[in-house]
Amino acid sequence: FGTGGPGYTVPAEILPTHTHKLGALAAARLGDAANPMRASSGSQFYIVVDEATCSQLDGQYTVFGETLEGQEVAQKIAHTDTDTRDCPLKDIKIEKITLVE
Repeated sequence: FGTGGPGYTVPAEILPTHTHKLGALAAARLGDAANPMRASSGSQFYIVVDEATCSQLDGQYTVFGETLEGQEVAQKIAHTDTDTRDCPLKDIKIEKITLVE
């Protein structure tokens, strides 16, 4: 539900060449006051579906990957009906991920 975590963070890797472009995969984190080193959450991430909304995050959050295929799935998830806590009314599950190095 977007709260808690695994009990660890990941050191920040904020690079000027990694921006919040459409399909970017980035890590959530606590704010600067509680997290001055900008360490990333150990279990929360997001996929950029709107560059204009996310561009202010450039240089502030670690971007560690990008969507190569299936961006339409991320868009569909982003437009799913949610409850008052912003949780999808129907569960959405990742069934398969393929890593490309």
